[in-house]
Amino acid sequence: MKEEKISILENNLSKNLQPVHPNPDFIKNLGNRLLRKKSIQIENPTYGFAYLFISIGLFFGALLIWLFKKSDTA
Repeated sequence: MKEEKISILENNLSKNLQPVHPNPDFIKNLGNRLLRKKSIQIENPTYGFAYLFISIGLFFGALLIWLFKKSDTA
């Protein structure tokens, strides 16, 4: 009785579950993409322009403060 249930279950599984046969070209392409060196590289950011703009802003801010204080005392 138990063996009959197992055989029925196996038959139902073999009817309903069909094996998948992937495309060999897809598998080959996937393997190549996973194993080769990455073509995308992240560049190191340069903060030169940011430092330049901050420096210029601080300079002009200090210059304006100095000019306003100079005009108040005169």
